Amino acid sequence: MTSQQNKGPASAGPMFDRCKTWLNRADAVSKGLVVCAMAIMTLLVVTQVVFRYAFASAIDWSDEVARLAPLLRNSADNQQLSGSILNCRWVDVGTPERLAQLNLLVEENK
Repeated sequence: MTSQQNKGPASAGPMFDRCKTWLNRADAVSKGLVVCAMAIMTLLVVTQVVFRYAFASAIDWSDEVARLAPLLRNSADNQQLSGSILNCRWVDVGTPERLAQLNLLVEENK
């Protein structure tokens, strides 16, 4: 029996290295997008405060956007962010009126 000297862990190969490089780049891009999203949310909150106190008129939807900041930060820290492409019609049903419109559309298409 011959003894072999261990030179370290085996290499996974060039394909693995390319995939790892691509995944590292995708990770950096996603972190950059999260940072941009949080910067935009901060700007929205500051703008809303200025509008509320200087012009007596607030931006209605900025509070909802600002509530996403902690969720995005936590997801980014836990590496739980992902994305997908939706290849179908998307409908916003955020209000009872919009939901009623969608229900009418569904009934018409039956």
